[in-house]
Amino acid sequence: MALIKCFECGKEVSDEAVNCPHCGYNMRKGMRNLEQMNMYQRIYDNIELPTPPKAPSQIGVGIGLCVLLISAIAFLCAFLVPESSGIIIAIISMLVMCVTAVILVSNHMEFKQETKEYKLSLRAPELYKMYIADKEIKDTKFFNGKESSEYIFHYFASFIIPIVGFVLGAMLLSNDDDDIRDKGKNCIWLGVASVALTVILVTVNILHN
Repeated sequence: MALIKCFECGKEVSDEAVNCPHCGYNMRKGMRNLEQMNMYQRIYDNIELPTPPKAPSQIGVGIGLCVLLISAIAFLCAFLVPESSGIIIAIISMLVMCVTAVILVSNHMEFKQETKEYKLSLRAPELYKMYIADKEIKDTKFFNGKESSEYIFHYFASFIIPIVGFVLGAMLLSNDDDDIRDKGKNCIWLGVASVALTVILVTVNILHN
């Protein structure tokens, strides 16, 4: 057992104490705050200024758009073939469209974020370091931050079930963080795109019958 100073009153307290016997301060909370500050400083000291971000490959984007177009055509053609085969084609083409759309949106948002951070590093290097350190701290267990990969599931769910996209979008838009708000807008746009596509397909099917 060792003695440490209370974070509130400065008097000596056992390092195993939950609360300071002198002022009642929560020592566990104080230790967590100290760990967070030390982690922030370590991250800040090791941050390097970024290089200009690379835009998504035009070839890759073109291939992605072609896949979307071909999948949409395949989905439409599914109504022209026998019922059992048509259902299989429709399901496969819809899945391909969803995955491709999520990949394209994710790549675009990643480039947009990297560009934002690079511009910030040029204007205010110290502010950039503070921004990155704060961002990385939020992704630690102390803050239960969400990794970018988790938002891929949000995008996928938003396109498959539009109402989920609208609800997720509204929830994310209520956040004060601009990056999270942008992700909320993406969820809503994917939901709108899914609804629009469904309306078009239903209309085509009605006209076809």
